Amino acid sequence: MEEEQILDEDQRGKVEKPFATFGARLAASLVDTLLFIPFMLLGFYNLFAWKSYTLDVTLSMLLFAYKPFMEWYYKATVGKMAMRLEVVNENFKQISLSQSINRHIFYAVGYIISLFSNFYIFHGEGFSEVTDMMALPDFQKAQLGNLTALSQTSSVLLIISVMLIFFDENRQSLHDKIAKTYCVYR
Repeated sequence: MEEEQILDEDQRGKVEKPFATFGARLAASLVDTLLFIPFMLLGFYNLFAWKSYTLDVTLSMLLFAYKPFMEWYYKATVGKMAMRLEVVNENFKQISLSQSINRHIFYAVGYIISLFSNFYIFHGEGFSEVTDMMALPDFQKAQLGNLTALSQTSSVLLIISVMLIFFDENRQSLHDKIAKTYCVYR
């Protein structure tokens, strides 16, 4: 009798929930991307008209902080909330701030590379003449050199991390495994 009571107490502390599918996580990401459209449009306008590196950094930091903050504070981004998903720790409880930051390590690498790339673009000689999408690729190629390959490598790492969801029994991506988190249905 006493053994059963101990098991019940242990089980109450860990309430498992179904792991989120790749499709649900992708849909949540698309909803979040839709929320970012005004910021992206502002970023494009800044790139071609205002040319303010300070505004570029501010927008980048806001977009970068969105996921870690939302998943730490609310357990989900707006997209995950819409799909009825949440990010939890190994005990299916709210994640810590450090787990949230660790969970976004691959995104952080991409954002850091982007900040360096944009620094070279915004401060490059001749940037003031770049006023449309047609002139931008040639200018970027001339300014960035090896940063383009580094950015592409970062993107590939993120894709590999996400693709692991298909092969993991708990549907964890590599960044979930690093942070010891799960994405689950509420």
